[in-house]
Amino acid sequence: MRAWNRTGCIHLTGGEPLLKPEVFPLLSYLDQQPAVEELGLITNGLYIDREMVKRLSPFSKLTKMKISLDGADAETNDAIRGKGVFEKVLKNLSLVTSAQRFEVILMFTLMKKELQEPLFRSGPFQEWGVDGLIWNGSSMGQGESQFGRSA
Repeated sequence: MRAWNRTGCIHLTGGEPLLKPEVFPLLSYLDQQPAVEELGLITNGLYIDREMVKRLSPFSKLTKMKISLDGADAETNDAIRGKGVFEKVLKNLSLVTSAQRFEVILMFTLMKKELQEPLFRSGPFQEWGVDGLIWNGSSMGQGESQFGRSA
């Protein structure tokens, strides 16, 4: 970015970035770089706990936390990610939102089935305390075999 005389936003993703021990030294380095205006983290939300929120909070440029789900309810999400994942992510989501430290955005991969779900038309997103939503219209892997092609 320096070579282009630009600043920018960097969002770390993975696999799952919170499983990588090098994510903290990397965040520390990026947090100190003048060319980096903002940092974000894209996570599946499974490895967030109070300690993780505490460890991530000191990075002043880390302002966005994007948490991915594969459905707006447990039935849809857990059919792809495994039983109990939806509730665990919601529990962990509440730890992030209650800290009031990060802008929290939920990311969804939509399949045909979800386009019919009333939750996506009038979902509980406000009561979850999130700041925004991202819908990705592509499906891959198990999702495509279980729910058909994406719309």
